[in-house]
Amino acid sequence: MARHTMEEDLNILEMNTEPCNDSNATTAKTAPPQAQNNLTSSAVTNKCPFLVTKVRFQMLRSFTANLQEVVFGTKLAVLFPAVPLAVAADFYSLGRPWIFALSLLGLTPLAERVSFLTEQIAYYTGPTVGGLLNATCGNATEMIISLLALHQNKVNVVKFSLLGSILSNLLLVLGSSLLCGGLANLRKEQRYDRKQADVNSLVLLLGLLCHLLPLMFRYALAGEYPSIATSALQLSRASSIVMLLAYAGYIFFQLKTHRQIFDAQQEVENEDEEKAVIGFWSAFAWLVGMTLIISLLSEYVVATIEAASDSWGISVSFISIILLPIVGNAAEHAGSIIFAFKNKLDISLGVAMGSATQISMFVVPLCVVVAWLMGMEMDLDFNLLETGCLAFTIIVTAFTLQDGTSHYMKGVVLFLCYIIIAACFFVHKTPLISTTFISIKWFQYGREGQPSRVPHRVMATIDETNHVAVIFGVTGLVGRELARRFLLQEPSWKVYGIARKPETPPTLISPCYHFISCNLLNPLETQQKLSGLQDVTHMFWVTWASQFQSETQQSCEQNKVMMSNALNSMLSIAKSLKHVSLQTGTKHYVSLHPPFEQEKLHCYYYHEEFPRMSRSLNFYYALEDLLMEKLSGKVSWSVHRPGLLLGSSVRSIYNFMGSLCVYGAICKHLRLPFVFGGTRKCWEEAYIDGSDARLVADQHIWAATNSKIISINGQAFNSINGPTFTWKEVWPIVGKKLGVQVPQDMFVENFWFSKAMTGKQKVWEEIVEEYGLVHTTVENLANWEFLDALFRLPFKLLGSRDKVDGLGFGARYKTLNSILYWIDCMRDEKLIPKASW
Repeated sequence: MARHTMEEDLNILEMNTEPCNDSNATTAKTAPPQAQNNLTSSAVTNKCPFLVTKVRFQMLRSFTANLQEVVFGTKLAVLFPAVPLAVAADFYSLGRPWIFALSLLGLTPLAERVSFLTEQIAYYTGPTVGGLLNATCGNATEMIISLLALHQNKVNVVKFSLLGSILSNLLLVLGSSLLCGGLANLRKEQRYDRKQADVNSLVLLLGLLCHLLPLMFRYALAGEYPSIATSALQLSRASSIVMLLAYAGYIFFQLKTHRQIFDAQQEVENEDEEKAVIGFWSAFAWLVGMTLIISLLSEYVVATIEAASDSWGISVSFISIILLPIVGNAAEHAGSIIFAFKNKLDISLGVAMGSATQISMFVVPLCVVVAWLMGMEMDLDFNLLETGCLAFTIIVTAFTLQDGTSHYMKGVVLFLCYIIIAACFFVHKTPLISTTFISIKWFQYGREGQPSRVPHRVMATIDETNHVAVIFGVTGLVGRELARRFLLQEPSWKVYGIARKPETPPTLISPCYHFISCNLLNPLETQQKLSGLQDVTHMFWVTWASQFQSETQQSCEQNKVMMSNALNSMLSIAKSLKHVSLQTGTKHYVSLHPPFEQEKLHCYYYHEEFPRMSRSLNFYYALEDLLMEKLSGKVSWSVHRPGLLLGSSVRSIYNFMGSLCVYGAICKHLRLPFVFGGTRKCWEEAYIDGSDARLVADQHIWAATNSKIISINGQAFNSINGPTFTWKEVWPIVGKKLGVQVPQDMFVENFWFSKAMTGKQKVWEEIVEEYGLVHTTVENLANWEFLDALFRLPFKLLGSRDKVDGLGFGARYKTLNSILYWIDCMRDEKLIPKASW
């Protein structure tokens, strides 16, 4: 590659612009046509380069010229304001759906400009390197979104978005191009070189085979081959390597040995000589900068896609498969249609088919390999519906292009096929976390509690029969998330929600959901209210009685009676009951009352087999013993032990998020400093694990529905986010999110929430009234004594994820992200004021 200097960059700018006086502007010396798929308006802006000629300093003149060419040289420049607006929306916490929408709009011009800049660089690198650069960066936006989604363990988002890009290119882009080209050239027979289409179709069919084999493997051998999921994963990884090799061969074929097939259209296109409009290093610098901005916006998109789905009432699958490709590739789509209008179908086919081939044969297998390197399990099995749509799309496209001629009817058929597929995914609600097949590594735990790896991997299968769940404590932090996830399954579970009082206002509305108000301490009422639940297959216990102080004999007896009443009723009527899931907590490992056992204080990472506290009256033990007594050898059961639960509810006594948000709202209303009151060790060191209610709910479902994990002798699992955190790191960011005054010295050891917030009920009532919130009292959301105890823990209460990680449960959350997510959720539910109040 030739060496390029900044002086050469400036010379290029001098060549491309001339001074213009106030009365009349002269045209540029060269106004080269831009790249095939770029919606550029540089030819227009070059006619009056006033941004350049009035700048006296050469370096500044260089920058303004580049700015004019790169930023304002596209008709999509009107969308660039969405970029800073997305950043501002995130900074000021204006709502996750807004961040998602603005990020999508901002990605549209950025994706188009990346293509423009790679083509500018290609002028200097020669056709071979330039072709490779275009091939690599052509779908940079999709690649970045996919890698960030992998980093956040959202494998389904990766699969959906890449599948959507292929479908969009082959049906929407190509169909629209053939339709518009046919209508614009009704009296002409549109022809194209079918050899290019044949090559792309063959490569796409090879990719389709690699997707079909894991799917057929699963369905053909599921009943005979116990390690089918592991084998399908290995097959996918091997196939991905083959696909990457095939794509490398395709690039060599395209750029070297048979370049004439793909360059035939350029004889028509290159009527004028093309020249670079900016220098090599300028283009490279702009490319790096725009790639970084794309990474930032892509991170926003991945982080907020669930919130946008919930807010808009649209499934994640529809957003990923339909909306993301349409918005992200809008410039490329429009460019293809423009060339079809000009009767240059070879270029339109090169854009649509080439992009689809690159996604299928390069980006998809690359994501599988990257996930492999990250220790994650992504395969090429896109599920039956998705793979069927892909197969139909490739086949119908190949048939459409087989004769080398086109008319508008072909475009109509392809376009309508896309509309039908879009409608399919609009009504098909696929959950974000797939639970169909999970690869597992079994670990055994000995008396010392240390994991020993067993060289055996098995498949976790889900019974395909109908599921009916009963959730005791459905209005609590985890109960609500469990119900939501069951109702989003396809097909939806039938869900019975049990609680003493209904949720106000109700948030779970579905024909598959049935709420039952019941006092579980009353055995006769419990038997009567639960008598109609004969069809229940899975029982989830995520509630407890709080009338008595924790770790007392009365608390143990009351909670045991309440659960015993429910179990006796369910076991007598639910003959299809398969699993019972119990939620307790990491308090299982300690006693919160002195004197503390010193040997416990040094075991900071508790594993599931850690021995019980010998002198503790912990009702968790009573509930586990009850399950052992009632279910062992008969029905499978599991115990889940979260740390600090993070969720949204008005029916939870230990509601950390409610307490934190009410405290922040009162501080902002009264203009009080947002200080942390507790011990310095709790402030500076990791003392407790966060447990996102979404993660805990997912783990309940994971343990209850995977036949190779469930056990009739019971299993216990720590339900924790994963990465540890400190309040010193989290507190200022949370304060900024809540819009409160965060003092420089946030830590105040003698600050007690129970004292500082005493008598603030009226203040909260004013906030609720002023901002039109759901009517709640302070007691519905906040527990100040709980905050005081939490921030003054006498020991570290940290758990180990070794067991669940070893068994294949991969869901993880950063606790800070969880806190920020639930603040947004509480705002959306109008439990706390919006960010802009």
